[in-house]
Amino acid sequence: MDLTWHTFGHEGVKKLLGRQLLSEKFPHAYLFTGPEGIGKKTLALEFAGKILGTGKPENHPDFKMLDEAGQAAAETVRDFIASLGLRPFFGRYKVAIINDAHKLNLQSGNALLKTLEEPSDSTIIILIALGRQMLPTVVSRCQVLNFNLFSPEKLKEYAGQAGLAVDEKMLLSSFGQINRLRHLAGSPEFASRQAKLMERFNRLKKEGVGERLAAVAELADTEGQELEEMLSLWAFYQKADMGKDAVKNGRVLAAIYETLAQLRTNKNRKLVLQGLFLKL
Repeated sequence: MDLTWHTFGHEGVKKLLGRQLLSEKFPHAYLFTGPEGIGKKTLALEFAGKILGTGKPENHPDFKMLDEAGQAAAETVRDFIASLGLRPFFGRYKVAIINDAHKLNLQSGNALLKTLEEPSDSTIIILIALGRQMLPTVVSRCQVLNFNLFSPEKLKEYAGQAGLAVDEKMLLSSFGQINRLRHLAGSPEFASRQAKLMERFNRLKKEGVGERLAAVAELADTEGQELEEMLSLWAFYQKADMGKDAVKNGRVLAAIYETLAQLRTNKNRKLVLQGLFLKL
């Protein structure tokens, strides 16, 4: 069996999956969990292909995938889950991937739970999720494999292999995500906008109270998603650049995370940003 992997990184996960491929002993369900844009789906597809003996599992009759599960109609999800009990057409196994499994509603989650409680010997299910925000009983019936963000050094290694022209600012602006790094490398406009946000953060930390309060008034009307992206970038940048004063920089990082949480609960943006900017 070919155990050469083409998915970048996640060596620990690939090593475990490789042992299972060699022994041909698989749990009936996996949960691939971790942040978006780091290769969970890519590795799930490659793993499915190795189980089924094909480089293109999407074209194999014993492969099924429910993509963007949270956006699928309830009937579509129900029919997909019901089909998991059917026998494979050709080989020993049938492989099914449910992407965005954390977005399944309660009804779909219970239907999936029933399938996991009465597993078919011939079906291997791979759930892909951003976290474990699912029914605990679903999680407990899966082998959980955690996927982590990439360090700037690993992203630089990936960029070299993929032939991407990147700089240090792009590496820091990627949030540790390969997909985001590719976006930065492929879109000069996007990369420039991210660089300006990082420059603004550095400038804010050096400015006086008056300039910071003026920035609050300017940013308070920013769209929620854009504001969250800006603060997430600042948090990742701050975490990667803790410097010598780790205590002070740690407080700033905690303040950014606290601000993100407060903004997600629809609190007064101006007051929340003011609280953050005065702590920078």
